[in-house]
Amino acid sequence: MKKAFVSAALAVSAVILSSCVSPIGAVYTDTTLPVTATAAAGASKVGTATSTTYLGLWAEGDASINAAKKNGGITTVSSVDEKIKTILGIVTTYTTTVRGNKSSDIESKQAPPKMMKKAFVSAALAISALTLCSCAVSRVGAIYTDISAPKASTCAGDSSKVGTSTSTTYLGLWAEGDASIEAAKKNGGITTVSSVDTKIESILGIIST
Repeated sequence: MKKAFVSAALAVSAVILSSCVSPIGAVYTDTTLPVTATAAAGASKVGTATSTTYLGLWAEGDASINAAKKNGGITTVSSVDEKIKTILGIVTTYTTTVRGNKSSDIESKQAPPKMMKKAFVSAALAISALTLCSCAVSRVGAIYTDISAPKASTCAGDSSKVGTSTSTTYLGLWAEGDASIEAAKKNGGITTVSSVDTKIESILGIIST
């Protein structure tokens, strides 16, 4: 009978653990994860941006793709990775690393046909969505959060327009709003997407946007 209970307990534990897989270790983490990649060739420049979470209570910083692009002087993105580092969850840093080129670095190269560009953009966004779903990491502080996080990037150059869309959660009980990429595109009058970032703001989880 005891053996049966032990076996059942181990089986339940295995199911629970397998359903709660996280790239963050409880004691120590120093890992780099993929966010997205585009069809842009080469990467002559590198830019980084960081956000920080303290004790899982307070989170702040701009680790968006756009911030990393600006810091590295990048206009055309080749790849985006995210480095997570923490010890015992006391201070956790999320560093977004963008590799790519400045427009002048690739002007001499022949651009792919228009239809091919659209295909590359669609593929890049699809890969980003799948990657983020399989490697979801919570970076929201329980007390305070004001951060920007990377979502996706395409091989399109810098955009002259910015569009935003918002959804809101109240006390973790009621959530509404359209924060979709399509809504942000419409609001900004955008047709070709360069990058997508997410900004999260919250105090004590009362109202989170």
